[in-house]
Amino acid sequence: MIKREILAAAAVSLFVLGGCASNSAKVAKANYKQAVKSTKTVMKNIPDWYIELPKDDIAVFSAGSATSPDLQMSVDVAVMNAKRTLADRLNGKLRSQTKSYLSSVGNSAENVNLLTNIERTSKNLIADTVVSGYTVDKTQIIQEGPRYRVYVLLKYNDARLNVVLNSGQGNAEMLASSSFDELDSSVEGGQ
Repeated sequence: MIKREILAAAAVSLFVLGGCASNSAKVAKANYKQAVKSTKTVMKNIPDWYIELPKDDIAVFSAGSATSPDLQMSVDVAVMNAKRTLADRLNGKLRSQTKSYLSSVGNSAENVNLLTNIERTSKNLIADTVVSGYTVDKTQIIQEGPRYRVYVLLKYNDARLNVVLNSGQGNAEMLASSSFDELDSSVEGGQ
């Protein structure tokens, strides 16, 4: 008698749990479909200038984006992201190291296994880069439900940058050094 009650309780439990499982699978599928739809909408609304930056002989462009329920926060973070990218383009230093290891195990041509191990480490450093003088060239604001997605395009046109770019040297360290000298002079003169 007790075994029947236990089996009946187990059967009811499995039925209930099975119903919950199929319901949660339906919810998960609906959530996935909504996420795909949202992603497609976001992709469709990305401005062309964000994907392919404008080219100019006398200016450098940088784009950034951000989302937030607060419009001003979205704008501020998008500009900050674009400034970080701009600083990287002007004075970024990349250090990278790749190690590769290859070993063969086996004693005949038919029984050889190759073991491969590749390790890569990279570090990108952007230190104290002067980006003042940029202008916000374009802004696009899109409302996504309760959030705002903001895209910004910054334009940086600096005479010293133009000399470096047009001379073909592209020596960002020289530009950074002269910028720091100018900054130090301005700070000392203003005290």
